[in-house]
Amino acid sequence: MLASAKLLKSARIALGASPEAIATAATLHSRTVRKIEAAASRQSRAAMAVQAALESKGIEFIKTPDGRVAGFLMPPTMDEREQGQVKGQLPFAALLKPARLALGLSLDEVATQARIHPRTVGRVETRGPNAEATAASVAVRDALEASGIEFLPSSEVRGPGFRLREVDI
Repeated sequence: MLASAKLLKSARIALGASPEAIATAATLHSRTVRKIEAAASRQSRAAMAVQAALESKGIEFIKTPDGRVAGFLMPPTMDEREQGQVKGQLPFAALLKPARLALGLSLDEVATQARIHPRTVGRVETRGPNAEATAASVAVRDALEASGIEFLPSSEVRGPGFRLREVDI
């Protein structure tokens, strides 16, 4: 089944890929990718091509028992495969912004729930994938989890990911 526009955009951002890069991999125009991500276009062939392009870059979409796409797992990084997880680091830091976008929440909404300033949420979201755990990053994670995200740990063969507890189509 096809991932939602929010999950497609979230997966692209989590990879650090531009709409142009995904468009090239999907043999589409970048405007088409942007329209699909904005839910302005639900062309099934084009959206399926975007999903396939993301999967070709290592994203693994997670499906519910009834086949709906509920989240995704990142590809493992070289650091995770070679070194394992470093204590005190946040393996899901790169997933905070994609998780917020998948929920359709603004910076202000997450900041209100986390009881921090919206600029602090923005700073937390732009930190690297192995950012140190801070009170602000943990507050953002907790706010997203309270809003319906379940963060998934990395394994030997997959990177970290997340899934929505309730899937909207």
